[in-house]
Amino acid sequence: MVEFTAEEINFMKIALAEGQIAIEEGEVPVGVVFVHRPDSPKNTACSIDSSVSVSGPGKILGKGHNRTNATKNGTRHAELVIVDEILARGNPPSVFQECDVYVTCEPCIMCAGALSLLKIRRVVFGCKNDRFGGCGSILSVHGAPHLRHRYVADAGLMENEAITLFKSFYARENRQAPDTKRRKKGLSAVT
Repeated sequence: MVEFTAEEINFMKIALAEGQIAIEEGEVPVGVVFVHRPDSPKNTACSIDSSVSVSGPGKILGKGHNRTNATKNGTRHAELVIVDEILARGNPPSVFQECDVYVTCEPCIMCAGALSLLKIRRVVFGCKNDRFGGCGSILSVHGAPHLRHRYVADAGLMENEAITLFKSFYARENRQAPDTKRRKKGLSAVT
């Protein structure tokens, strides 16, 4: 079990706050924080080193949340939205080699693959994604031997808080969902 630092807990609190904003905007509550750690070793090796340590304070390079409903684009997951914002501010793609990502929920397979292409250093997530998880729950994209770049993925930071956030979202009706996908009040899920 990984022991997380006070600084890492604070970064996850920011990601959870972004997840709450997502709920208020009618989005799935995935919040993310990209933390630049130029004093830490770059993750350029092709092997996963579970001993990657956090050395020196990190600087938030970007933070945000899902924008799939607002943009009507299923690829606008929190991780990809913030990658685009970081690059739009003129940062070179190589900056991601010095970044750790804190996200409320395990990155999906698509996002886990994108983070590998960016050569991200490390991903820390709150709760697992048992439907689409790309960092161990469904696939282990982060450590796939055929990829040129693999990264460390640590699960369970503020897991209960992340689960609570998702439960609060799913307790509400998703107004953005098509009529055929909406829950009908008073009807059983089993027919």
